[in-house]
Amino acid sequence: MSLEAIDQPKINLEAMGFTLSPNHEVCLLERHLGLVFIAKPAKIILTLPNRLALIKAETTFGSRASRIMYWRDTRAHYEEKYNAYFCDAQTSVYTGLHENMHAYIYTKHPEMYEPIASFKEAATQRIFNRAGPRGDAQKFIVYRALNEGISMWGAVTTEIRDVCLMDESIGDQLRIAVLGEMQSIGDRYFRKDVVNKNFALLKQAIDTYQSAVNQTGWTTLRLLFQAESKLKDSLYEAGYYFSSLAMHELRKLPVREALTILLRNPPQKLAELRHPVEFVREKYPKKCADQG
Repeated sequence: MSLEAIDQPKINLEAMGFTLSPNHEVCLLERHLGLVFIAKPAKIILTLPNRLALIKAETTFGSRASRIMYWRDTRAHYEEKYNAYFCDAQTSVYTGLHENMHAYIYTKHPEMYEPIASFKEAATQRIFNRAGPRGDAQKFIVYRALNEGISMWGAVTTEIRDVCLMDESIGDQLRIAVLGEMQSIGDRYFRKDVVNKNFALLKQAIDTYQSAVNQTGWTTLRLLFQAESKLKDSLYEAGYYFSSLAMHELRKLPVREALTILLRNPPQKLAELRHPVEFVREKYPKKCADQG
């Protein structure tokens, strides 16, 4: 994929049997962050008719079987091929914002998914004892963390800005409660002990993932499960740590421009992800708020 935004295919989801719901979270991201979506993602609540439509839409036996196997799964998630995020009826606004941020990253900066997709393909080939590239586990983890971190930063920032602009009639107590909850999401991720723990977990996962693609067959599969289990919430927390501090350094820029800078030239190594302030100041000294 090129560095240019992808031309999202026009898919008539309603003709495929899906019932769409209003995606208010996209409007919030546009209003508070100034983002521009090439193709606005759809919102599909996982009702029984929509689940059946999703199974019918799959084109292979394996993909259909997977949908049936995870029939009860209601976790919100964005799917690129449909340019839609699927969710439960009770999904929070915060989660919707997070998933729509994934949609923004994918449609505007698809190159962010290349190292992730190539590593997954390499791992699949090794499971079936096929030769081929072994993949870069470090970039696989760093890019995943950045994807999750920027999506989380966008969701937290948008919800805080939206609450700050709420009508006074909602009452100060509610406003303070919501702001306090959003602030607490990020605060703990900056504590030194939490940061050290998260990056230690990412390093362990990278080592295990790399070992997995150096093996074949069941050994590869076992190591892949081990690697994923090591991550826990560290992808989100370490990614948010980087994204929040990096965006703070670039705060004199419009959000859209700052995101473009980070997504077009992302950190390649775990050490760069671990030191966001140094990373941004070294690469973009004239764009930082306290320099230039």
